Amino acid sequence: MDKLTAYRELIKQVLTEYDNLSRQSPDKNAENCLVFDENHDHYLWLTVDWQGSKRLKYTHVHIRIKNEKIFIEEDWTEEGIATELMN
Repeated sequence: MDKLTAYRELIKQVLTEYDNLSRQSPDKNAENCLVFDENHDHYLWLTVDWQGSKRLKYTHVHIRIKNEKIFIEEDWTEEGIATELMN
């Protein structure tokens, strides 16, 4: 497996684990979303919800791959997504 493919698989695995954990939350109204764009190498984990008539979006993690390097654009996880990727 080449480096780029390995990075993609690792990112998808880690984000899927976070998503699975968050789905155990008692908040049934919020919708968790995973977005894996392998054509442009952007990977997101986000939550969308409604508060009354207002739509809310929370981006928990945004990762992209550029020039065979991983860039963490946004990370609101407690442990840090970089730590998870390194493990």
